[in-house]
Amino acid sequence: MSAVPSPTTGRQKPTGTVLPVPQPSISQQFEITAKDNGKTVVYTITSRFSLILDQQQYPKEAMKVTCQPAGVVGSISNVPPVAPPLWITRYEGVEPGECTVTDRDFSVTIRIVGNQTPANAIERRPVIQRLRDRLGAVDIYAALAASVRITGVSVEPSDAWQRLASGR
Repeated sequence: MSAVPSPTTGRQKPTGTVLPVPQPSISQQFEITAKDNGKTVVYTITSRFSLILDQQQYPKEAMKVTCQPAGVVGSISNVPPVAPPLWITRYEGVEPGECTVTDRDFSVTIRIVGNQTPANAIERRPVIQRLRDRLGAVDIYAALAASVRITGVSVEPSDAWQRLASGR
């Protein structure tokens, strides 16, 4: 970087190129296996990924998931089976943070980052699901109705919102 005099003050001001802050490379690999031992994989919030290991070498009972902060990933329950001796577990990125998955001598780091999408590309379904989980089906409708009243806009709730709020 060099310096040139400012035309208004005569002081030296730096010139040059400002380098962008590098963004983590988002993984396109959604199945983690023993060959990924020692790696770090990066996913966005709402990304789902599976861990598939051999039960004889890495017993599922010995697996430990340590996250900072707690709640970075959530467990997915309805996972298709794999052929023995393999076992599978699936997770979803819930909030930014980092988890270490260990099983005997196997270790992989999972980093969850915020969604790297434009602000106008909002994913409504995960937000609504999180609201429903936190507020409950009836309260989400009340919260939506209250937000409409707060903004001063008079809107009649649609049948779709009522079905969404009731979980149907």
